[in-house]
Amino acid sequence: MLTTEPGCRNLLIRRIVMLGGCLISAWSSSAIGATVAFETEVAPILRQHCLSCHHADNAEGGLSLSSSTALTQGGDSGPLVSPGDPDASMLLEMVSGSEPQMPQDAAPLSAEQIATLRQWISQGANWP
Repeated sequence: MLTTEPGCRNLLIRRIVMLGGCLISAWSSSAIGATVAFETEVAPILRQHCLSCHHADNAEGGLSLSSSTALTQGGDSGPLVSPGDPDASMLLEMVSGSEPQMPQDAAPLSAEQIATLRQWISQGANWP
């Protein structure tokens, strides 16, 4: 029989709260560390916001985003991505509002899209 004494009830509530906190912590850690899939998460961002100006046939600024080689070589301003180091990646500077802000003459990327690119670069910017 479950007793309803305040001490037992408080102990039960503390254990439930602690268990809930552990579950939330485990869930958020796995979401943060989830691998970003290039084909389903990164490529759509590049297609929607970048490829109209930066493709093999029209590489504005000498930059084409049509292949992984072109991405790491970069354009007239140098390499666009430093795999594993998002803070050193020019791509994130440009889409985050630094000069020149990209995409030009279009809606900026959402915070979620920028976070996806940051995580992808942090994970090595793998492009299958």
